[in-house]
Amino acid sequence: MLAAAKARQLPAELRQLIEPAEASASNEEFMQAWRFFNQGRNAEAREIFEKLLKEKPGDPNISNGLGWALLNSGDAAAAKPHFEVVLKKDPDAGGALNGLARVLRAEGDLDGAIKVWEHMLKKSSGVNAGTYGLAYAYLEQERYRDAIPLLEEIVKAEPQDTQTAAKLKLAQEKVAK
Repeated sequence: MLAAAKARQLPAELRQLIEPAEASASNEEFMQAWRFFNQGRNAEAREIFEKLLKEKPGDPNISNGLGWALLNSGDAAAAKPHFEVVLKKDPDAGGALNGLARVLRAEGDLDGAIKVWEHMLKKSSGVNAGTYGLAYAYLEQERYRDAIPLLEEIVKAEPQDTQTAAKLKLAQEKVAK
């Protein structure tokens, strides 16, 4: 093992001693599912996440991936329990919180979504998905004064985001009237 480490090469027989055989396959499948998801190939991502979840029931990382694949396929109701599984294990998991907020919004519960995004912002710093979600939800409710600081934060962090810059200008105009 020492010679392999010095040579920066790990022969298969040594790899088997330190890594379960299915771990590398599962990890590669997990990464492939996320690649499919990022390419907008949600059905393919969902298929892999579902297979992996059968192998590792309750795994929060797999549940989160499946939740997002379902949500982006338009099946918010099916996505919700997967985000809830993650949040039972880690109530501050940003991806699952954002997913749950988006599910609530899709279900017509904008106030519930806002509560989740507000919780996200209390638990994190900097611009993130919760910042966007909350700012746009406030705009939808015509809560311009609440939206402006969030929109300013987004524009400062992402100056190329012209859509949010336009929303900021609109909100400022509404408040000035």
